[in-house]
Amino acid sequence: MISKLQRIRLSSSVFENRLGQIDQRTTWTLLALFVLGGIAVYLWMPRLTYYPKVTHPEADKLMRQLYTACSSNDEQRLTAAEERFQKLIDAETISAAERGAFEKIFKMARAGSWEKAASDCLRFAQDQVSR
Repeated sequence: MISKLQRIRLSSSVFENRLGQIDQRTTWTLLALFVLGGIAVYLWMPRLTYYPKVTHPEADKLMRQLYTACSSNDEQRLTAAEERFQKLIDAETISAAERGAFEKIFKMARAGSWEKAASDCLRFAQDQVSR
């Protein structure tokens, strides 16, 4: 026959085991919720953008033309893109921020950093999509 003291010890050890399992289960549950929450924040948070929003459809076309020129290392296409860029400046259809971004990419391409210029031009285009 089990005495009252042994019953208390037995029920106490069962409670400790259950408490240990609950704590471990709770820990894993909280960890899983934290990881899922981090993934959700990563997916739904807006991505940092480096380039300004393009304000005119012609600037968007210029961006594509500039990317083509840079990715193909073509001086003639780059010159044509610069002429289109100058027309946009003369018509005042692009903002100062856009102008600075395009000038930076043109400068890289003229310096011979075709891959970097193409990469930056692609990033410029990607920043338009994420807005």
